[in-house]
Amino acid sequence: MAARANVKERKGNEVSASDRTSPGKIVEFKSRRSTSDESGPRRAPRIEVAPRLRDEILAFVVFTIAVLTALPIVGLAGGSVLSLAGEGFALLLGRASIVVPFGLAIIAVELWRAGEAAQRTRRIAGGAITLISIVGLLGLPNIDGSVQSAGGYVGLGVARGLMAIVGEIGAALVLFSLGIVGVFLVTGYDTREIADSWRRVRPRRRVPMPDYDVPDELTTSAIDSIETEAYPVPEPAAAVDARPVRLEPVPPAKPVINRPKSEQTPKKESSAKRDDDAVPARPGTWKLPSMELLKTYESAEPDGPELEAKARRIESTLASFKVEAAVREIFPGPAVTLFTLEPGAGVKVRRITELQNDLALALAATSLRIEAPVPGMARVGLEIPNGSISTVGLREVLESATFSKSKAKIPLPMGRDVNGRYIIGDLTRMPHMLIAGATGSGKSVCINGIIATFLLTKSPDDLKMIMIDPKMVELSGYEGIPHLKSPVITEMDKVVPALRAVLREMERRYQTFSRLGVRNIDGYELRRSTDPTLEKLPYLVVIIDELADLMMTTPDEVETLLVRLAQMARATGIHLLIATQRPSVDVLTGLIKANVPARIAFAVSSQTDSRVILDVPGAERLLGRGDMLFMPADVAKPHRVQGSYVDDQELQALVKHWVMLAPEMQYEEEWVQLPSEDSEDSTEDPLFEQALSIVKQQGSASASMLQRRLRIGYNRAARLIEAMEDEGYIGPADGSRGRTVLVSDDDWDADE
Repeated sequence: MAARANVKERKGNEVSASDRTSPGKIVEFKSRRSTSDESGPRRAPRIEVAPRLRDEILAFVVFTIAVLTALPIVGLAGGSVLSLAGEGFALLLGRASIVVPFGLAIIAVELWRAGEAAQRTRRIAGGAITLISIVGLLGLPNIDGSVQSAGGYVGLGVARGLMAIVGEIGAALVLFSLGIVGVFLVTGYDTREIADSWRRVRPRRRVPMPDYDVPDELTTSAIDSIETEAYPVPEPAAAVDARPVRLEPVPPAKPVINRPKSEQTPKKESSAKRDDDAVPARPGTWKLPSMELLKTYESAEPDGPELEAKARRIESTLASFKVEAAVREIFPGPAVTLFTLEPGAGVKVRRITELQNDLALALAATSLRIEAPVPGMARVGLEIPNGSISTVGLREVLESATFSKSKAKIPLPMGRDVNGRYIIGDLTRMPHMLIAGATGSGKSVCINGIIATFLLTKSPDDLKMIMIDPKMVELSGYEGIPHLKSPVITEMDKVVPALRAVLREMERRYQTFSRLGVRNIDGYELRRSTDPTLEKLPYLVVIIDELADLMMTTPDEVETLLVRLAQMARATGIHLLIATQRPSVDVLTGLIKANVPARIAFAVSSQTDSRVILDVPGAERLLGRGDMLFMPADVAKPHRVQGSYVDDQELQALVKHWVMLAPEMQYEEEWVQLPSEDSEDSTEDPLFEQALSIVKQQGSASASMLQRRLRIGYNRAARLIEAMEDEGYIGPADGSRGRTVLVSDDDWDADE
């Protein structure tokens, strides 16, 4: 019997599932158990009303009072007490007494909407200030007239008080200013937002570059000069709100989806220089392409009632499994929406994570990912896919305030996260990037977006690229752009020589740094700012589109070269961007992963692949089409991001811009004629005899001297010097001095 009594008492003290989950009900679960001892006196029962129901009752009462106060004004009160109340309002407010019913009706609407308390207080205060301004202005010209024909006793008192302080003109100015302030408080808009709204609705006639193909003879400047009324300028696509939708203490009926000012797309011209004259340019005078070469994509607005219904469904599903939790915030993103849960007292996080499949079933979601806890919040996050995925265009990311404020030296436009924020990476801080994912998940689009950002923001004097494309089709479209250090490498037997050439370039830069006494490329640039005669060292990014093909041919040598570059190349401004669609342990070895800490994981087929890429599960639940997990080097948990999108037409326009500026691309000979892996050591340099003759004439030998006289790169000149030393023509290196010639004139003549 005692056990049954305890069970009955527990049931009576718990909140029912319908009270917890139905819209407008209490979402904070509080214990109703009495704090007094069982032997003590019982408290009298009290009526508890949900906050939403309380607001609606109060709104109904206020609206009824508003209707009652309007009856004597329209002459429907007869001889009742309401008529006396109407006369009282007329004495107090004069002609402004008609505002009272409208003001009460507005207050009722505010209570019924159940908005945020701060906004409600602001609007009510603004209405009161506006009413005081009106009655004061009505009482000002009739200071000695009838009270009821002016602003009543209230208006008369306000007018006389202000006139005694600032005079009649000053009183009018003060009352008018108060009215303007009251209007601002009621509407919540300022003059700048009103001006921006006016500029947005004004018709425009200037036309940017259209999305269709443009003939070669029609330049960008000619297109910009076209004006017509048939094609108005498209406005930048509106993004989803990056701020959370607050549900405390009562979930709002409609989430706030206004875009924060910090993430608004600037209206000004893009920071990139406009491509008005696409004419061939010489190094040092490059013009960056216009941002108008990229397209603008529309974003889908979040459906507030639908998000609210999902929040209630989550709570009801958890309550059915005896798990107390409440949805506190909603973060609408481009591909998924993040619902943050606050577990009840004594609820373990493990109980929520165990219900992952049950929640996906209740929400009819294709996949559901739980993040426990959400970084920086005492919440459990539920990432639920949206009904439609919004395309995050590359132009939208590059024109965002986050990108313009970013101080990244080599920016990487990742996209937008589940909170709607733009994510910008910096390759120099990573310092290398590993990208992996199944076919069709968005890996190639991500690489193209990164390369497009380089072409839009960096000149060939600032950044160079080496592209290794074993598949022969992914990166071949960039052939001919001046950013390339060498032609796109598609032959497998030239990959290892290319990596060796990059390694020699790294060692050359280290020798230069050692000679100047600097530690890294930043210190070198600082020294170069005081000594312009120093060589310009651009950043060098090595892009490998498919690592699996390289590891299948020469795994030992490729792994050794990549690991050495990943360990040492950062200080010299050389960075690796490695991609693969087969994330297995024989491709992504432990040494490669240990030296490439920054990772991007797209959708994969199994949890094992996710652990190989990120060392944690989660990538197997991604949606594809650019949905990815981004884990920088300084973050312990991956960040879910919807990647930026760029299509082939946009890439072709960027490539065309740079090819027109450098129509005859000239690579250094050592990068054009890369020896094959088998014959690299057996082939003698055809310039050896000519270099030997120059050394004989000069009486000393150095790589920089051969580089100037033969117009070749440093690496090839260094190999010629080493060959001469092996043959016994010159002596060993002696610091910064030239090498000594060991062969006399007679020996030269004998050899000839």
